[in-house]
Amino acid sequence: MTRKPKSPRATDEKLSRRTALASSATPPVPVSACDDPVLAVIDRHRELSARLDEATAVSSKLHEGPEFDAADEISGERHSVLKEHAKVLVQSKPRTIAGIIVLSRYVASLGASQLPDDERWHQVVLETLAAAIEESEPVATGHRTSPV
Repeated sequence: MTRKPKSPRATDEKLSRRTALASSATPPVPVSACDDPVLAVIDRHRELSARLDEATAVSSKLHEGPEFDAADEISGERHSVLKEHAKVLVQSKPRTIAGIIVLSRYVASLGASQLPDDERWHQVVLETLAAAIEESEPVATGHRTSPV
């Protein structure tokens, strides 16, 4: 019994099916597509961080003088705006588990210059995340735990 050679289209269809099956193993809803307002807060923080990086890159190429002073002033202003938004970031309560995960990972990735100057910022973000978790998943005991 001789087999007919497969047509190129049949091979393409198999590859397409394989690709489709492989892609079905990925999560059905990417975290970036979750409907959580905290993502906009994170995106804004990323944008402000990038703007600060751009300004400091300009400053670092200049020597003392009026141009350096102007660039340094712009960097300082952008740093202040970033620090103010960082306060909003750590107080933003996610509405979804995906948002909680994204915010947790994002805040953990930040350097000190991207976070609020308030030494209690970590307590604020942890309390906010705990409240978000409690609201999304009722605590097994049925009551909220109070902070120590």
